[in-house]
Amino acid sequence: MYKKFLTTSLIVCAVVLAAFAAADLNGKWVGQVSMQGNDIPLTYTFKVDGDKLTGVAESSYGPSAIENGKVKGDSISFTTNVSGYEIPQHGKFYQDSVSLNIEVQGSNLHAVLTRAK
Repeated sequence: MYKKFLTTSLIVCAVVLAAFAAADLNGKWVGQVSMQGNDIPLTYTFKVDGDKLTGVAESSYGPSAIENGKVKGDSISFTTNVSGYEIPQHGKFYQDSVSLNIEVQGSNLHAVLTRAK
């Protein structure tokens, strides 16, 4: 009975760890956002440490540090500073994409990011 319980527990742990490894936000993600009729390429390099999110966001406006970043389950939120403007961003992390809402001077923009190859 003990062997069966131990084997089952190990299998469950392996499956859970595999799911967390597959759903890893760390690394480089790319996408684009449409703003005033222009498509702006985006690159985010995320680093997660517990519930803290850091990294760098890059666009045609240059690089910007990810600040005030938080991860809670599959939800993320952070700010960047572009040309003196604080840009709040929040979204959801999925296994193969990030859905991101970006607030720019009163406008709500949306981007879908995929892992860079």
